[in-house]
Amino acid sequence: STLFPYTTLFRSGLMMVGNKSQLALQHAALVLPYLQAAAQSILQPDRHGYSTAIWEANFAAENAIKCHLLQAGASKVPNVHDVRQLDSLDAGLPRSSELEVAVSVMPSGKDAVRHRYGELGGAPLAHAMKAYQASLVICRHYANVIPPKIGLENARLKMKEIGRASCRE
Repeated sequence: STLFPYTTLFRSGLMMVGNKSQLALQHAALVLPYLQAAAQSILQPDRHGYSTAIWEANFAAENAIKCHLLQAGASKVPNVHDVRQLDSLDAGLPRSSELEVAVSVMPSGKDAVRHRYGELGGAPLAHAMKAYQASLVICRHYANVIPPKIGLENARLKMKEIGRASCRE
C-alpha cells in the first residue's frame, strides 16, 4: 500500500485535463506510468534500480507540474528536469509545508539525469523511497490544483421554465 498509492491519481485532476493544450495532455499521460515504473524499480533489490526509481519519480513530478503550468495558461514551459525550478514558476497558489518539504527532497535536474543513466553509482533504498514519496506529494498537489475544464466564477445563471405554450411558438 505504501508503494502503490498512485492509483488514487486516477480520480484526480490529472485524469480530467481539459483540451486547452495538447502538450498538457501529453505531460498528464506520463505521470502515472512513471509513478508505476518508480514503484516497480523500487521493488528490484539493486542499487541501480533504486537510482532509476529516483529518475522515474522525478520525471513523474516534473510532468505533473508542467501539465499544471500549461493548463493554468503558460504558453510554454522550460525544457528542464529540475522539479524545484519548475515548482518555483507556480506563484500564487496555496502551498503546504508538506509540498515544500517534498520539493526540497527532489534531486537537481542534473542529478536526476545522472540517476537516469546510472552515473551516480546507484542509490540506497532509503533515497529511492524518499524521492518516490515526495513525488507522490507533488503529483497529488498539482493534480488537485489543475484548473477545471469549465469555470463558472462569478457567473450568474437564470433558469426559466419554458411553458408549453411557448414551445409551440
